[in-house]
Amino acid sequence: MSGEPPAGNSLNFPPGGSMCLVATNTLKTINLPTPDTGRVVHIVDSTGGANQFPITILPSGADVTIRNGYNTIVQPFGTLSFLANNNNWYAIVNESGIDNLRTLNASNISASNISAGVISTNFGFFSTISTGSIFGKHIGDGSLLTAIPNTGAVLAVSNLVTTNTTNITTISNLLNSVSTNVTNVSTNLNTLSNNVTTVKKHFVAEISWLKEQIAGMRKELAVARGQATKMQHRIDGFNASGYDREAYDRNGYNAAGYNRAGFNPEGFNAEGYDMMGLNAAGWDKDGYDRNDYNAAGFNRGGYDKDGYNAAGFNSMGYDKNGYDKDGYDYQGYNSSGVNAAGESRPPYMSTSMGVMTMPE
Repeated sequence: MSGEPPAGNSLNFPPGGSMCLVATNTLKTINLPTPDTGRVVHIVDSTGGANQFPITILPSGADVTIRNGYNTIVQPFGTLSFLANNNNWYAIVNESGIDNLRTLNASNISASNISAGVISTNFGFFSTISTGSIFGKHIGDGSLLTAIPNTGAVLAVSNLVTTNTTNITTISNLLNSVSTNVTNVSTNLNTLSNNVTTVKKHFVAEISWLKEQIAGMRKELAVARGQATKMQHRIDGFNASGYDREAYDRNGYNAAGYNRAGFNPEGFNAEGYDMMGLNAAGWDKDGYDRNDYNAAGFNRGGYDKDGYNAAGFNSMGYDKNGYDKDGYDYQGYNSSGVNAAGESRPPYMSTSMGVMTMPE
């Protein structure tokens, strides 16, 4: 394979190349080289964008034409292949890979089998013909042909017509000659009429050559498709399994189902915690919720929502009634108003925290 995809919108096929890989990021027109009989060229959508940016193929030079009607690639990774013959390019493989010739004009064709809607030729050599109508001239010895009315149109039938059997209904109108080794004409030849002049004996070799060319082109197309797939992977940065160099897929997840931050599509890491450090039930690793209280209702400092610990004391060491663990308030008096020394609270001292009443 030779030739690299050129840059730009209107491009010439690479000189001397046999294949042109076209990046379909914009509309492209590829100009074919001057036909050189027997040369085969391929144009391939290498990036898969032809459905959005079609590739148009045009001939170059005066009186140069593209036959068969295929000159546009519109399918992703589609391919067109052309065979040069005289002053024409023949589309022999369309973008779906069908090796189907709609029209072929050649001086000589040799083939083991031809299936076509219409064959027009000056001379032919056939071992078997199955057709609805043949128009032309018979050349050769037709001495063993029977039941052929001669109304002046059949001029000569001669030489080695070996067998004539079953359902030859009509042979008429300007059958001038059929020559050289017609060995068998049998079964349902209904009409042979109108200007069959010459059918040559080179079809087998020509069609065999054409089949070899098509087989070679199929191999080249397989290589081209492989190269196009690899190029697509390189462009996207993903391998054939769909992962990038860091082993993440197109959605940013690795084979285990975690993104680069370590979280799965539900937002949890491998240990089952979200970005806030909480599990699906709403608890962190230490057993606290998003408000920092545990199941018992205490925060990390050991206090409940009212500010008291499990023993019933606040951060200053007093219970809800304002007494410490020894039963004394902030002034040092118990509920009876007596301090540790046995002294009673003076009457000017208030029991409200921070308030002092002076005597009058």
